[in-house]
Amino acid sequence: MDKFLDEIRAAAAADGVEPALLIKRAAPNSVSGKTWANWTGDKASPTMRLADRVRDYIATREAARAAAAESDASNAV
Repeated sequence: MDKFLDEIRAAAAADGVEPALLIKRAAPNSVSGKTWANWTGDKASPTMRLADRVRDYIATREAARAAAAESDASNAV
């Protein structure tokens, strides 16, 4: 669980948002405002399905950032 939470923290930092907002964006109909606090406070844990959705969202965001960086680099030349 700690590794998963660290993945969320890193992705949220890369996006410039709080981890709670990242998971809300990843699964808007599946999490509440207290989800992140519950996960970090060992009061709850995500289902595998929800964890997969969050990881898919993180991967999509990473790909978008990489594409934007590549585009910026090619425009600078």
